Amino acid sequence: MRAASLNIRHSIFAIAVLIAGCMPQVDDHHDDGDDHGFVPVEITTIAGTGVAGFDGDGGPASAARLNSPIDVIEGPSSEIIITDFENHRVRAIDPDASVITTLAGTGMAAGDASLNHPAGVAVAADGVLYVAAWGEHRVYRYPPAGGREVIAGSGVSGCAPGSPSDPAALSTISFPRSLGLLGDDTLIFAEQGCHRIRQVTTRDTLGPFAGTGEAGYSGDDELAINATFNAAGTLVLPAFGMALSPEDPPDELYIADTENHVIREINLFTRRIETFAGTGVAGFADGPPQQATFNRPTHVFASGDHAVWVVDSGNHAIRRIDPLGTSVQTVAGTGSPGYNGDHIPAAQAQLNNPGCVIVTKGGDVLIADTGNHRVRRIASDSNRRGIDARAAN
Repeated sequence: MRAASLNIRHSIFAIAVLIAGCMPQVDDHHDDGDDHGFVPVEITTIAGTGVAGFDGDGGPASAARLNSPIDVIEGPSSEIIITDFENHRVRAIDPDASVITTLAGTGMAAGDASLNHPAGVAVAADGVLYVAAWGEHRVYRYPPAGGREVIAGSGVSGCAPGSPSDPAALSTISFPRSLGLLGDDTLIFAEQGCHRIRQVTTRDTLGPFAGTGEAGYSGDDELAINATFNAAGTLVLPAFGMALSPEDPPDELYIADTENHVIREINLFTRRIETFAGTGVAGFADGPPQQATFNRPTHVFASGDHAVWVVDSGNHAIRRIDPLGTSVQTVAGTGSPGYNGDHIPAAQAQLNNPGCVIVTKGGDVLIADTGNHRVRRIASDSNRRGIDARAAN
């Protein structure tokens, strides 16, 4: 495959984790602030106009058009990297001038240097950018010096079992969603089309990591490789996202088990799996994680304070599990899809099929509001207030 150039404005270095409607029950899906002090404040838009399309490169991100942004990560220089899903591009927002540019992809789904529906991105310690091309059944590697190569996937969708000796670039994979890098630089990716998680070793071979490849809900308290997941009933948009915990090296892997309506957790030392939150029944209720309900969660994020954030796509909401693992809180979204404006309290803001949530190093909460073709932000003082309130208690 012909190499494609990649122009990355900032030098990219180590990132340990980078990261895929039901009306709520009465009024109990919003806590009375009893989530160890986290206080969501107003929501704004940092990228996208709300009109699907492509334009604006070289100008302000807020004036640019996006088309179904599905994943967001923060780069080492605080640049915001976005997978602009229907535009077949990876784009970045400069942290100083808020200018948006294209990092990878031509805007076409096929052809030299193209990306077919990029769904996930990650950055390695050596500066390599990884992109999961969901619609192309491939994972690409972009070195900082330029060019690209296929690291996993032949371009043909398939769920063959594979073995640790299989060359990753020649193996079939199906709808890769999100990416993560373990402490030994092993790349793992959630394979939505096959209900499992695969790993690409430092020798560029492909092997199993978690899941049997069969759809189901089993394996809790057992080895994760023998567990079953249900990644998505229909492959309309990316789902089955995952996130590593913030330690270096990470201790846990969290998985949005989408059609099972739960969040699963794998201990990376024992490789055993359990259900971390959710009952397995679709719903929209906050409370203790074992009693809280979700509706098709599609992505997760583990922030530096050890809170776990859930993209509850079926409820068009962002949920947060506090660092002690005792309470689920709805932070943004009302349960109904739509857009009712910015500069309003996040808990009163409508979202539309959100695809991703992250917490930046500065404490901002960023949301890929996929159906609204925007990237939204909950201001950093929401986290500052949460920290202050916990300290006061």
